[in-house]
Amino acid sequence: MDLNQIFIKYYPEWTAFEAVVFFSVLIGVTAILLIQVLRKHIRWVRAVSVLLLVTYLMLVFGSTVFMRQPGTRQAEYEWFWSWKVVYHAFEEGYTHSLFWEILLNIALFVPIGALLPLASGRKRGIWLALVTGILISTSIEGLQLWLCRGLFEFDDIFDNTLGCVLGQAVIGNPVTYLLMKISAPPKCKN
Repeated sequence: MDLNQIFIKYYPEWTAFEAVVFFSVLIGVTAILLIQVLRKHIRWVRAVSVLLLVTYLMLVFGSTVFMRQPGTRQAEYEWFWSWKVVYHAFEEGYTHSLFWEILLNIALFVPIGALLPLASGRKRGIWLALVTGILISTSIEGLQLWLCRGLFEFDDIFDNTLGCVLGQAVIGNPVTYLLMKISAPPKCKN
């Protein structure tokens, strides 16, 4: 499955209602952030990061829950079931399609973890990414189960949380550190 097929599968054409809701929230958040920047309560880098985070979260919730067609309630409660299938497939010499699904679930939350320290305005401990990943992913999986719009899996919660932690550790904290160094006022010499 190439990127275009993935995009088409997980981002179907929007209804007018979905587009209005998405852009209304986006305009509202943009207005609030612009006011905060103009009042000098937050820096523009933080405002852009918050806007990107909110936009990305809306796209993630849309593609994983709200834009899916209702079906039957499905759940897989066994921990690491998909990892076991992939492991056994590798032992037999082939790559199972679940391997790519695991990687996509991890990759899906990397931007969230990367934007967390930027949106908060400073480097953060990994606990923030861990808790955020668990809360957001559990929300998605819970909504999928409740609204019958996908398969509830503990594996997805683990994969998404791993992606959030990796995003913060590998991208978010280093970038935030560099931006803090660049934008820090010069130190006065006595």
